[in-house]
Amino acid sequence: MGGQQLLLIVAGIIIVGISIFTSINIYDYYVKEKNRDQVIAMLYDISQFAVEYHKKPKELGGGGGEYKGFEMPPVLANSTVGSFKANSNAKRVNIIGVGTETGKDGENDIRIILRVKPDEIILIERN
Repeated sequence: MGGQQLLLIVAGIIIVGISIFTSINIYDYYVKEKNRDQVIAMLYDISQFAVEYHKKPKELGGGGGEYKGFEMPPVLANSTVGSFKANSNAKRVNIIGVGTETGKDGENDIRIILRVKPDEIILIERN
């Protein structure tokens, strides 16, 4: 009888250990994916400023059909989600978002680029 009880205790400890390990992995995956989704959402929010700048006439402080000279609002450069910067030329704006969590390669932070053009917006996941 004592051997069966010991076996049940050991089996219970193994099952609890596997459950804890699995739970930690699921939580880690959730946190990383949530950060990725938040970075993408922020990139799309910032892209609206670029589209607005592109459409606004130069006389009113816009690009007059170009993206050259676009600067994103400085308050959006750093947040709890990550850091963001924009590079622009006449035909497009690249908005780069770097998250706070480790990306898919397991070493570097999440890095996503949103390319804004007059007729399309392209999302490029780097990590």
